[in-house]
Amino acid sequence: MERRQFLQLLGITAAATCAGCLISCSKSGNGISPGGNSNPSAVSVDLNSQLLQVGDYIVTNGIIIARLSSGNTPSDFTALSAFCTHQGTIVSYVASQNLFYCPAHGSEFSTSGTVLRGPASAPLKQYTVQINNNILTVG
Repeated sequence: MERRQFLQLLGITAAATCAGCLISCSKSGNGISPGGNSNPSAVSVDLNSQLLQVGDYIVTNGIIIARLSSGNTPSDFTALSAFCTHQGTIVSYVASQNLFYCPAHGSEFSTSGTVLRGPASAPLKQYTVQINNNILTVG
């Protein structure tokens, strides 16, 4: 095999590998489309072992759940679509500012999902939180 043929084959193999990686790493591969247009299945969190401190948050099944205050009532938590409505990047909760932040382009959202700063123009979908026997359920 000539060097030129080898390099062409190597380039095709690398491109195919990268394409496979991009497909498998897609944010929408979990059944929840960016923007929160799909309905997630119920998510349950055991408050005896998770979200113990104010400011703790988790991302599961396309939903970000954050503890806003120290009680164990639904109003002490919020659950939003985890995907920024601008380009689908997963947001994080910034407890010190009590907001959700998209690291890709700097969009900020309130704890109810309202856009505080763009470029995102649509809010994050907010889900209902229920608590029964220290089990938080979003659904």
